[in-house]
Amino acid sequence: MIYLMIFLISIAAAVLAKRNGLIKENRILVMVFVIEAAGAIVGAYDYYTRELKFSGIVERPAAGEGSITQSLTVSSKGEKENWDVTISETSLGEKQSQKLLTKAKKEIDGSLCSAPDTPDSVTGDLNISESYAGGMVSASWDFSEPKLISSRGVIDYDFLAENDPSVVYARAKLSCGEIEEIYEFPVKVVMPEPASKNGFKYYLNKALKAADETAPGESTVSLPDTVKDIPVKWSQKREYRGVYFCGLGLLAGAGIVAGEQEEKRRALKDRQRRLSRDYPEIVSALSLYVSAGITLRSAMTRIAESYAERRRQGSIRDRPGYEVIGIIIRQMQEGVGEETAYGAMGRLAGHKDYSKLGLMLSQSIKHGSRQLSLLLEKEEQKAFEARKLTARILGEEASTRLLIPMVMLLGVVLVILVTPAIFNTNI
Repeated sequence: MIYLMIFLISIAAAVLAKRNGLIKENRILVMVFVIEAAGAIVGAYDYYTRELKFSGIVERPAAGEGSITQSLTVSSKGEKENWDVTISETSLGEKQSQKLLTKAKKEIDGSLCSAPDTPDSVTGDLNISESYAGGMVSASWDFSEPKLISSRGVIDYDFLAENDPSVVYARAKLSCGEIEEIYEFPVKVVMPEPASKNGFKYYLNKALKAADETAPGESTVSLPDTVKDIPVKWSQKREYRGVYFCGLGLLAGAGIVAGEQEEKRRALKDRQRRLSRDYPEIVSALSLYVSAGITLRSAMTRIAESYAERRRQGSIRDRPGYEVIGIIIRQMQEGVGEETAYGAMGRLAGHKDYSKLGLMLSQSIKHGSRQLSLLLEKEEQKAFEARKLTARILGEEASTRLLIPMVMLLGVVLVILVTPAIFNTNI
């Protein structure tokens, strides 16, 4: 019922916005209708599967996945109440548990020591885990010499004589379902060689501790230069501020270049747009002058002079299409032939319409201007049709940009209308 109410309110709000002119495109109405219809269908499906079709049977999670909690609604005596139901995982049989325990023991044997250590010669910390067999077997650890090896497998060599290995018994309490088992085995802890990684780390920390405890009243501490006859060279950690500044400079340079390119792109796009806007006016003026019997060169000159006068008066801003006409007139005044000057119009403007106009004018100089008036009239009609089409496209883009705030406004309205209904129906 609520889904249907939201659907009808949304459609009514969209239709009302269309009638009041807030939405100009029918496709926005169609999109709202499709979204709301999809929401109503999904809501109806959820209502059918979760309330009408639900038979009170909940799937139990597989072994190892842990228990789950589902939020359900229980109805009794005409009242509804939310209820959290906890379902435990599927229990394992004894055979399955034994297989998993055996698998866990094999994993312990294969992962306890890091190469090249073995249980008969341990020189580094042990790899202790709290679970094995894909998480199906839990493990808790303890060792017969807890001072030497902690429950996390960390070895403290201070409790080990340098030339006296110590045998320690490791004990893992493995649990799988209802079955528990103790897995116990010995490991021999040996003092690592100073040249090894673990040995160097231990003896270096020991030497540093001794250096710190020597002359604690002094204002400086001399760090050891050898560790068990192994030379040691100290240096402060390198700062990379210079690299950061250089990287910042590169980023700044790239940002400036990208910004300039984007500015050029926008400027070119704006120029193309203004050229397209000027083109119908220029063609219309040429058509009018040529139809009145004025020569093509005189018509071009009048257009350029009229534009220059309006610019001097400050009544208009620069118009790139008229600027191209002015350049062509100045070229002809400097001795460039009409056919050549008109043919260069497309190159000067960088616009396909001006290329077409320049070709038309240069052909009229070459073959005569008997058909020029008719050609200009046809071109004028095409130019104004293209201008109307461009205006329509820009209007559609503007209306599309208004879609986001309209959808947000529609969402706010829906929240305001639906929230009281949800609380009143005790959902």
